[in-house]
Amino acid sequence: MDGFESEPLAGCAGCGSELRPAARFCIRCGAPIAGVEPHAPIAAAPRNSWRELRTALQLWVLLLAACGGLGVAARITGSQSPSFDAAGAIAVALIVLCFAAMMPRELGPALSLRIGVRGLAGALGVWIALLGFIHLYFAALAPLGMDEVSYLEPFHLAGWPLWSAFFLVAVCPAVCEEMAFRGVIYQRLERVGSPTEALVLQAAMFSVLHLLPAIFISHFVIGLALGWLRRRTRSIVPGILAHGLYNASLLLIEMWG
Repeated sequence: MDGFESEPLAGCAGCGSELRPAARFCIRCGAPIAGVEPHAPIAAAPRNSWRELRTALQLWVLLLAACGGLGVAARITGSQSPSFDAAGAIAVALIVLCFAAMMPRELGPALSLRIGVRGLAGALGVWIALLGFIHLYFAALAPLGMDEVSYLEPFHLAGWPLWSAFFLVAVCPAVCEEMAFRGVIYQRLERVGSPTEALVLQAAMFSVLHLLPAIFISHFVIGLALGWLRRRTRSIVPGILAHGLYNASLLLIEMWG
């Protein structure tokens, strides 16, 4: 039919065989086709950046709602009972575990207990550095009339045992907050931006979670230090150790001070 004949296929320069459209090699002799790059890179599938960011934000908002809601309830009732701390620890633990369960293959290696000498030394170094920093920080705020926070007094007044204070103030936050911020949130943010951007943003989100303007700066620095430890060791466990030792040290200092 006139006007509808297809153009003849080009021939292979090596053997003269007809070539298939868009072929890179001759099907008969295997010779590469001139003008076609045989090893052209295949474009990688774009990451779903919004999904990664949304997961991090969802976890953060839920943690804010849990901590903020219990804080408001304690303020309304005028109670300083450790029951609110216990309820908050349970709520935070359930939220974090639900999100961590969605990414077991990603968080699994970061939760390995084989941290080596480097991980242990990093945890101890960050713990000591944070103790020195927080001492200087509150010493600088003392002239402004900032009241000291007592962690143990509510437990003493309620007649709760001492171990419950260490469990709720030192152990639970260390495990849950590290899994949340240096685990799920940091790993998601690292897929959206650079490692430095993820480090800074998770530290800012960590500081806001504590809902006290006076400690925004201090907890931002703490979040940076623990995030740096996570980035350096590629593990969450050293951060859990450093965080737990730091919180436990504050309780011991209050006991002995």
